[in-house]
Amino acid sequence: MPRIIITAALIVLLLASCTPTNQGAANSQGDALPSTGEIPPSQPPGLNRGLTGRLVLIQYHPEGNRLLELNLTSGQVQELFKAPNRSWLSEAVVSPAGDQILLTYAAPPPDNTPQFGFTDFYLLTYRGVRTPRPFLLRTEAEESFFHPAWSPDGQSIYYTRLYRQNPDERVPRYQNDIEQITLNGDRRTVLPHALWPAVSPDGTTISYLTADETGLGNDLYIASADGSSPTPVLKPGAATPVDAHLFTADGTSLVFSMVNPPEEAPASWMQRFFGVQTVRAHNVPSDWYSMPIQGGEPQRLTNLNDLSLSGDISPDGKYMAFISATGLYMMDLESGEVFQVWADMMVGTVDWIP
Repeated sequence: MPRIIITAALIVLLLASCTPTNQGAANSQGDALPSTGEIPPSQPPGLNRGLTGRLVLIQYHPEGNRLLELNLTSGQVQELFKAPNRSWLSEAVVSPAGDQILLTYAAPPPDNTPQFGFTDFYLLTYRGVRTPRPFLLRTEAEESFFHPAWSPDGQSIYYTRLYRQNPDERVPRYQNDIEQITLNGDRRTVLPHALWPAVSPDGTTISYLTADETGLGNDLYIASADGSSPTPVLKPGAATPVDAHLFTADGTSLVFSMVNPPEEAPASWMQRFFGVQTVRAHNVPSDWYSMPIQGGEPQRLTNLNDLSLSGDISPDGKYMAFISATGLYMMDLESGEVFQVWADMMVGTVDWIP
């Protein structure tokens, strides 16, 4: 699980496995990203269940992650974009019209310098030209854009902006805000000290996570699309950390990944006296839960105890595709059946389109 507060140090650890090379790519001035013609991977197992539509997802590769399309009917895999060495391609979300894909991407740094993973946004035409073009580029050295979510009308994108509060401070402090940008480039802050927006099917509501400076906790909220009327979904501070979250197809409930409550030993008298609490890391075993947006008790959907969950619901609302540290899975939302489709390591996002 979670990528709750992303700092430069965390991203460095995340990208440490990227192999150095002299290959070039996009930079903050907006150079074009190179594309490659490598043969896509073989057909994954685990389909043949009458599923329809396509999944757009990112396959991890030490020499540059691969943006793939998996046809759920035929099982065929097509490579849409191959990121170059020492880059970091972490998220890909398809526009409602299905004509372009927004990429969260960190270009390869200059030779012999580390990849810090501060990401920009690029747009990739779904069919045709496979060279992404810059959409939203950083203007500060320690700034990053991530967790994008299209509005249902396809005219704007919600996202998280990470930035350093005061560049002159010796000890850096970072802040996460949810912003919105139109395709024309108009930007505004929707919610300060918040991250990971998800948009309801009708576009009237967003769900999001609160974000404090410590990075030790977060709460799941919903609000109007303009950020007004914030309301907690789970009682603040009562639940274990929440990570990925999304609306069901009818917009009445949220599905979210949450750290499974641990079985902890009772606190000692010294811990109780001094108020010492167990700090839970974000990358700890989690599962999928669901809950009506009007309130109630979370219902556990899976028993995987897995890491780094992220998913999307099928257009008909019957299935959910999700990735984890152990591969790509499908879940029948009615029966609760979960089965693995692909054991390859996927990262970031999965997007289910017709």
